[in-house]
Amino acid sequence: MESLSKADRSTAFVFGREGDLLGKVSGQAIYGGASVLSRESLTTTSSQRVTTLTPDGSAESDIGYENIVEAATGDPAGGAAAMWFNSGVVDGVYSNRFVTSYPDAGVRTGFVPGVTRMVGHCGDRIYGIAQEAYIGTSGPPTENTLYEYAAETDPKPLHTWDFAEDFLPASRNAVCTPDGNFLLGLYASDESRKDRSGGVGLTLVRVNVHDGTRTQTSLEMVGISEDTRGGIIHLSGGRLHWLTADGKAVSADWDSDAPQVVVDWELPSKEIGSVTATESGELVILSKDTSWGIERFEITSGDPTSERISLSWLDSILGATTESGKSTYTSSGLAYIP
Repeated sequence: MESLSKADRSTAFVFGREGDLLGKVSGQAIYGGASVLSRESLTTTSSQRVTTLTPDGSAESDIGYENIVEAATGDPAGGAAAMWFNSGVVDGVYSNRFVTSYPDAGVRTGFVPGVTRMVGHCGDRIYGIAQEAYIGTSGPPTENTLYEYAAETDPKPLHTWDFAEDFLPASRNAVCTPDGNFLLGLYASDESRKDRSGGVGLTLVRVNVHDGTRTQTSLEMVGISEDTRGGIIHLSGGRLHWLTADGKAVSADWDSDAPQVVVDWELPSKEIGSVTATESGELVILSKDTSWGIERFEITSGDPTSERISLSWLDSILGATTESGKSTYTSSGLAYIP
């Protein structure tokens, strides 16, 4: 949406394996609406509440009024979910509200200082990296803090370090290494974001969640866009996979001293709404040819993993004028469990 009004809505639609609409959760509209899906739960948000649906019922957390989702992540296997909101100044400190939902511990909410820049999970352990904000900071906002969000305690600041104020994640999502020791994230500086020649690429940052040590490795990616799409980042067979803004599926060896980014395949040339990746390594795309539908591909090769699933009931929704008449409805996210 381009302009939000209290009359406009954010809606999470739930559909089955054949594309049939099973239900929906709706509330007052929010920018960057997000949903976190597991086999046992769906957590979604509007501007006033976070809702978690399970086979046994639902739980809601009142969040006052928030208008921007900063980040979201969760554990598809265990059901843990977390969302962060750009709350602005709270009690004199620029802060992000967080909401966590754990299957056996319910919903928990509170605030962390700064702006949550990158999030991820290692199993059921949820992490967020927050950068201090310009507001309330005497100098450049260079301090970054890694937080762990446990089920029954307040966020625990594990480690703090300094990054240049313009050295920021190119994707909000991080991925955990198989041993559970490192979060891997793609970062960019002002220089790399402005460069279009491929001369300055992304940087792979590895953060040890136990001792806070970090490594930074420049990626060789001449001719490949530094802009990422959809927050896709996936680890498979020793390679880190993501999508570029111009529709290329790319990868690099995450454990190399001089990783080179290669183009593995390209997305279909059609209108694409949202994309996501499953834990098993499927890339799932909401796309439109004559009608909206779901396409699934093997993320490493681009081979289709299923027939296209029609979501024709979306045709009258996406692109429609909002209730206020000030904007149109678009897709802001996609969550998928095979």
